[in-house]
Parts: sequence; structure tokens; C-alpha cells
Amino acid sequence: MFLSTRSFAQQRQSFEISKTFFGQSNTDYTRPKISPDGQYFIVTREGGYGIYVFDVQTGSLITTHKADYRVGYSAYWSDDSKVVLYKQRENFQSKVFGFEPFSEQKTVTEIPIYAGALQSYAQQFSKQDKNLIYVNTNTLQLEKMNLFTEAKTSLTNDAFQYYNPILSSGNHLVANRASSMILLNVENQSRENLGQGIPTTFNASSNKLYYFLDLSEDGHHITASDIYVYDLLSQTHTNLTQTNDLIELWPSISADESLLMYEDLQNHQIHLVELDNQ
Repeated sequence: MFLSTRSFAQQRQSFEISKTFFGQSNTDYTRPKISPDGQYFIVTREGGYGIYVFDVQTGSLITTHKADYRVGYSAYWSDDSKVVLYKQRENFQSKVFGFEPFSEQKTVTEIPIYAGALQSYAQQFSKQDKNLIYVNTNTLQLEKMNLFTEAKTSLTNDAFQYYNPILSSGNHLVANRASSMILLNVENQSRENLGQGIPTTFNASSNKLYYFLDLSEDGHHITASDIYVYDLLSQTHTNLTQTNDLIELWPSISADESLLMYEDLQNHQIHLVELDNQ
């Protein structure tokens, strides 16, 4: 096990915004997540209130779920784009639920897993064998658990504190350690410091990590932010936005990486970009 820090080449990529949602409505929608198949997206409102499901092509609202409950920040699409998973606090403990927005009855099912493993569970929802990644709340270290055998493995054991682990389909995960992104090999537990940023999506097929890096002049309010992608193969960071008049946050990518969605904090809008990844 080792930790390495590298200086990565940084590139820039230009693109044009294909669609803008909520441009005239002045809403407080935030945290967009596009479905893996690229057909739908979810948002929540400030404070994490509610889950709102929209159609990507038409921009129309399909359904609303738990509008008066703070469940939106934890919401994730299942890997088959059929279920929205989220956690809700009941009787002083967090429980995980699966909401089927396209079913006739809008079925909601409780899922008996540790709430901290929700994101990695959603990424492997349709798979039989699931290895869940989570932060142990007592030690603030990273752990892995096989959902079938319930066998647990410690992935880190050091003096640092970790949060926001995101699993790739291979042997890697990324997690924050303070403001740094730590790339960890699940098999041999080697680590690399990728620099500062908040990761949001680790693409399953390409092993590309999407994240944003925000800046604050007063330490309280975000004054600038750009979206980046890190390629594990080429070990390069690419600035996808680089704008002066927008504050881009919370990037979300479709499974085939053809569609990128993100929040524009400056104008309270959600933007969609068609990417050329050929």
C-alpha cells in the first residue's frame, strides 16, 4: 500500500451548451443527475427537498417524489435507469428506498442495506454480485462489503478521514480526503492524490472521473467553479468549461458519455451538453 502524488498535464476542451433547463422560471433546482441511458434527469430543491424527474428531450416534469422531505441530495439513478434510490431518516436512522418513477403505481420499496453504501449499490443495482463501498462512520475509513457473503474488507487504515467514495466498474474508487481526491486501487490498496476537487461520476466503461473544482474569495460563498474530467489511462485532467460568467457545479454524465449535465449556480439553471468522445 502506498500513496503517490503526481503532477498531471491539464488540457482544455471546448463545447457548446445544447439545452438549458429552467431558463425563465428562476427555480431553485439543484444537483442534476442524468439517467445512465440519457433519457431522463432528476433534480432536487435547495436543502435537498424532494426528487423531481424530468424528460431530457422535452424538459417536461414527469413526476415528483417526497417534495416535503429532505431526500434529494442522496438520490441516485440505478444503473439500468429504472429506479431512483435515496435515503430517508426514520426513527433516528437512515433507511434506503427505491422509487420507480415510470411504474404505474410509482412503487417505493425499502432496500435493506447500509445507507452509507447507497451510491455504490445504485451503480451495481442490476448486477447479482455487489461489492459495496462506504465510509465506516466510527473510524471514517473506507471499507468494502460483499452483499452476498457479507464479508467486509478494510480499504484504508490511517490517520486521515475519508468521505464521498465513488466506485468505478473496475478496481478503482475515488474518495475525498479533506479537499483532495484520492484514487485507490481496491485490489492492492495503492493510492494516488489527484489534487483538489469534488468528484461526482466515475464512468464505468472508460474509467474517466468527472468532478468540479470551486473557489471562494471569502471562504463562505462560491465565486467560481469549473468542471473537469480525469482520464485514468492518459493520467490527464481536462477542463471542460473554463467560463468567467458561469459557476458550474455537480457534473453528471450518461453511461455512453455522450451527454453531460451540470448546474449553473450563477444563473440558477441546468445545462446539457452533447460531448464528442470519439
